[in-house]
Amino acid sequence: QHGNHELPPGFFTRHQPVNKHQVFLDEREVTHDFHLEPCVYVIVPSTLEPQQESEFILRVFSRKHVLR
Repeated sequence: QHGNHELPPGFFTRHQPVNKHQVFLDEREVTHDFHLEPCVYVIVPSTLEPQQESEFILRVFSRKHVLR
């Protein structure tokens, strides 16, 4: 449910991404606007190259109350 938990690899084959038609951008700053139905979502930051580590700042803005 809540907290930091490692997701099993099968999670990503059973769940479709919200931005499944989005082109991956190799940019330092990326902004996306989504209209989402109430649900639990997982945000997965990633790098262009596999096994590459980086730091991320994630900001989420909502017009309605968001549970954490």
